Amino acid sequence: MTILATSRRVLSTGHLRVQPRNAVCQARWESKAVEGVKTVRDTALPSMRQNKQAEPTDRQTALPLVQVSRGAQNAQTQVDKTPWLSEAEEAKLDTMRDAQSEIRGVLDTVLRQFSAPIRYAFAYGSGVYKQSGYGASKPMVDLIFGVSHPDHWHALNIAQHRNHYSFMGTLGANAVSFVQDRMGAGVYYNPFIEINGVVVKYGVVSMSTLSSDLLNWDSLYLAGRMHKPTLTLRRDPLMRISKQVNLTHAVRAALLMLPKTFTTEELFVCIASLSFTGDIRMRIGGENPRKVQNIVEAQLPLFKSRYT
Repeated sequence: MTILATSRRVLSTGHLRVQPRNAVCQARWESKAVEGVKTVRDTALPSMRQNKQAEPTDRQTALPLVQVSRGAQNAQTQVDKTPWLSEAEEAKLDTMRDAQSEIRGVLDTVLRQFSAPIRYAFAYGSGVYKQSGYGASKPMVDLIFGVSHPDHWHALNIAQHRNHYSFMGTLGANAVSFVQDRMGAGVYYNPFIEINGVVVKYGVVSMSTLSSDLLNWDSLYLAGRMHKPTLTLRRDPLMRISKQVNLTHAVRAALLMLPKTFTTEELFVCIASLSFTGDIRMRIGGENPRKVQNIVEAQLPLFKSRYT
């Protein structure tokens, strides 16, 4: 038993732990150890291989079950051959994209007014996409700037656009970055800024914070806004993957909340309402109670295009 136990240690560790007293004892001990190793190899290993082949793994047993269940489900499910976008919606989508190109051209001139580097940028809200229930007045355009180093970015931006900041600008970039990182959802906004005749509200967020919120829903503040149509102004490879994961999370969450049968509009209303759930403005009357429905009704082709 001692030799067999020692042989097992040799197989597991690859070295001998027992130190013989002399060369003769060492030679005898090594020969017995080799015999023990051969015994384990000739007896234990074949039985282990037979047991491994006799007992299928979880993956081997699970895959056929998944395939059978999917096959049964496909056999009972009728495929809906209705086009995802109707002809009227496709025409409306083309009109919306033309309007997006015009807005993008205007907002590109706005972004060029910032000397501080912007890695990723997008516009969202009623200032970019029309919503039902709004009058003829032109709302403020909401922008998000994704930057690598917020403290450095604010230092450059304060030097160039001190009038964009409140009294926080007098405290310096470190104070602004502290408020951005330690309070709220990691975004620092400068609202009611007029640039080239366009009134904007731009928020600054670090790329790591933005990506983490999209992937993990840390606060759902920016991730929720990006469930709805947005207009990308500056692209970044990292955001392409994070955005797709965020949309997948939104669909899965909505499917858990919806009944067994639902319409396309109900799906997008549920997705769009995720970011408004728990918003106190929706309870105290600070926001239009039909805001979510208005967003989906006016932007349904964009929703379908976004989640295709």
